[in-house]
Amino acid sequence: MSFLSRLFGSRSGEEAASPDLEERLQQLEREAASARPGYVGTAFNRAGDLARKEGQLERAVGYYGRAVDAFLDDAQREAARGVANKIIRVRPLELGRFSGFEYISTLSETAQTEPVYGRQVILVDDQSNVLTVAGNPASVE
Repeated sequence: MSFLSRLFGSRSGEEAASPDLEERLQQLEREAASARPGYVGTAFNRAGDLARKEGQLERAVGYYGRAVDAFLDDAQREAARGVANKIIRVRPLELGRFSGFEYISTLSETAQTEPVYGRQVILVDDQSNVLTVAGNPASVE
């Protein structure tokens, strides 16, 4: 399992997904499990896109991480790079007694000419209190 998949996989604090979304994501998981070599990453990439469109950003990044892993396992470096470009930056972050990660991802569709970014900060303290901050900055450096 990749670093990104472990870090941003399903979390109990995430908003509940609709039953329709869950069904569609499970279908894509089954497609990935039964896919021929070279096609596993495509199903995970589609699952990431679907989760992102439904506002499940942590989940989307987890699927994107699995897609990158699958494409790399299949020696498809350009496809892996394309998916990885959806995740621009992941970095550790400290804020007082909280520590965790910040990630910035692209949220644009291919038809858009100007990218839209999503910024998510996930921090945890030693008592397992979770602090999550999300936003959409106009640009990233």
